[in-house]
Amino acid sequence: MKKLRYIIIAFLSLGLFSCSDYLEHNFNDQMTIEEVFSKRPTTERFLAGLYGYIPEEINAYDQSFCPLR
Repeated sequence: MKKLRYIIIAFLSLGLFSCSDYLEHNFNDQMTIEEVFSKRPTTERFLAGLYGYIPEEINAYDQSFCPLR
């Protein structure tokens, strides 16, 4: 039983230290706001990405989604 406890503690400690690389994020590959709005095509791509998060039209009476016609 004691051996099982040590094995569980070892796996949990390995799990805590193994995700440190996953949590680090490199922002050097992303554009700044100035770069996005400096040219029209990059601005359009930025706005198209934002518009993708807007939900479809919602019916105000029963709060159900209405497909666009």
